[in-house]
Amino acid sequence: MYRFRFGTLFSLLDELRIKSSKHLSSKVMLFETIVDPKIEGGITIHKTNVSSFINGKDETKEEAIENLNSLSIDELANLYAKVLLPHLLTNNFKLFILAIKDILKSDISISSSTYFFDPSLTKKDIIDKTVFHFPKLLACLVKYCASVTNKKNDNEELLPEDFIMRFTLSPELKTIQIVQDDNDMEVPLTKSVLTSDINIIFKEIHPSEYLLNISNANRFKVFILDIYNKSFDTDKLERFIVQNIGSYVYSRTRINDYKNDTASLALLGYDAVRELKHRLSSTNKTDLFSQIMIYSFLETSLHAYKLYSAYEIENLLMGNNKKVSGVYLLPKGSNEVNANQFVFGSSNINNSIKTAIDNVLEIAKAISLTYKETRRQIDSSIIHRNDFNKETINFLKKVLMPNKYTDNEVLNAFGIFFSYSVDFSNITTNNVEEVKREIENKINEDIRENLPYIEQKIKASDLDNYPFYFFVLPLVDAEKVSSDIIDNMIGVK
Repeated sequence: MYRFRFGTLFSLLDELRIKSSKHLSSKVMLFETIVDPKIEGGITIHKTNVSSFINGKDETKEEAIENLNSLSIDELANLYAKVLLPHLLTNNFKLFILAIKDILKSDISISSSTYFFDPSLTKKDIIDKTVFHFPKLLACLVKYCASVTNKKNDNEELLPEDFIMRFTLSPELKTIQIVQDDNDMEVPLTKSVLTSDINIIFKEIHPSEYLLNISNANRFKVFILDIYNKSFDTDKLERFIVQNIGSYVYSRTRINDYKNDTASLALLGYDAVRELKHRLSSTNKTDLFSQIMIYSFLETSLHAYKLYSAYEIENLLMGNNKKVSGVYLLPKGSNEVNANQFVFGSSNINNSIKTAIDNVLEIAKAISLTYKETRRQIDSSIIHRNDFNKETINFLKKVLMPNKYTDNEVLNAFGIFFSYSVDFSNITTNNVEEVKREIENKINEDIRENLPYIEQKIKASDLDNYPFYFFVLPLVDAEKVSSDIIDNMIGVK
C-alpha cells in the first residue's frame, strides 16, 4: 500500500515543480519553500537528505515542524499562494488532487474520520469532494504530514516516478474544480458594497484560531476597531456605513440607475438615509446597525453576495419574518463546501455576550422553522421583480431553483453577527501598546470562554446540520455606541 506521509506529499509536489523556475530549480529549494514559506533562511537541507526524506529513511526536521506549527492554516495557505503556487504546474493541480485521493484510499492506517487540521476536511471529505480551495488544502495536508512520522513502514510501497501522470485519462478529472482564492468564482452576481477594504477599518484578532466543534463547515472571525484611549475609535466605521448605506438599502438595478446619472449618484446615500429615517420608528437602532454589519462582513469577508438586505426583506415579506438580517448567496467553490449556499443573516447587539449569543441563535432557530416560506417568496421576487439584470436572474434561477436535470445542490447556511460590551475596567496601564495587548487578551478570553457555549446552543437548538459563519465586533457599551452611530448617520436623536 501507499502511505500518506510528508515524503509522499513532497514527491507529488516535486512532480508539480516548474523545473525551469529559478525559485524552485531544485528539490532542496522546494523543500525549503514548503517548510519555510516566509523565506527567513533558517531551515536548510542537503540534496542527499531530501532523497532520504522522500524514501522514508529520515524524519522531518524538528525546526521545520516547529516553523510549520507556528503558522495557522490560513497564514500558511496565504504564503503558499504567494511563494509556492506560482512556481508549480497549474494545469496539473487536478491530477495532484486525484493522486492524493488515490493514496488516501490506499492508506488504511488513516481512518475515514481523521481530519487534516480542519474538522471540515476529513479523509472521507477529501476522497468524496470535487471542489477544492487549493492553497488551504495544501496547507492542511502539509501541517498534517508534519504531525505524523515520516519513517517508511515495512509494507509501504514508494510512489513510482510520474505518479500523478497516471491520472491523465481518469474520468474523474473533469469533475474536479480547483479554487485558488475566495474571489476566483466568476458569477454574474457581484458584490454590492462600494467600499470593500475592511482591513482599513477592522483588525481581525487571532485569525483562523477560533473554530467551532460542530458537524458542518464554520468560520469564526473576531474583529476590532482602532483602539484609542482605552476605547474603540468609531470614526472610520461611521464613514464606511455612510459610503455603503445606499448599497445596503437598494437593489443592484436601482443602484445602477443612480450610477447612470452623475447628478443622481451624489444623492444615493442621501436618499437611502431618508428612507431609513421612516423605518426607525419601527426598528431598533441597534438592530439596524447589526443588520448593516452582517451585510458588510458577509460581502467583504466571506464573499457571500447580497440577494436582499434586511431592509429589503422587510419590504419584500410585507412585515413578516423581520428577524431575517438579509439573505445572501455563497457560490459553490468559493469555500470548502461543495455546494451553493443560501445564507440567512442573523444579527444582534447586547451588552451581555451570552445574551447576544442566545439572541442570534434563537433568531437562527426561528428562521430554520420558517425558511421554506421565506425561500418561496424570495425565489418569486427574483423572477418577477426588477432587482437583477437578465443574466443574473438566469444564473440565480439555475442556482437557487435546481431541477432533476441539474446537479446544483443548495444548502441553507447562517451568517451570524453579534456585538457585546467589553469590560476594560481592570486595565490600569496607560502604555498604548500594553493597552492594546490587554484589550485583545480580554476579548480572546471572552471568545474562548464562550465557544463551548455556542457549540452547545447550536446542537441543543437542532441547528447542527447547517454551516455557520460568525462575525463578532466587540465594543465598549455596545448598545449605546451602536445606537449613537446610527443617530450620527441618520441625524436624529
